[in-house]
Amino acid sequence: MRRDISQGIISKVQSQIRKSIEFAHLNPSRTDDYVKSHTQELSDNVVSQHINLYVNEFSLEIGKKGEKAIETLFLKAREKGILPNSDKSLFACEEND
Repeated sequence: MRRDISQGIISKVQSQIRKSIEFAHLNPSRTDDYVKSHTQELSDNVVSQHINLYVNEFSLEIGKKGEKAIETLFLKAREKGILPNSDKSLFACEEND
């Protein structure tokens, strides 16, 4: 999220995203119609594999390994001049540390 958004709003959005992912995990068939309305592939197996590839436990908590991967990606982008240099944290939860 943009850095000028308040921590309160960021926390609310993060909470709602988490609830959505948790709901989808607990109720996989409840999301089928929505997913299939936005995909070219209608095979249940392929749709399920796609969802599991991108929406998983890593979506809920990226952990230190995920943070390191994001930091590396941003570092490489900055080195190539794709992104401007910044001393601000990439992670909203660190803004309050």
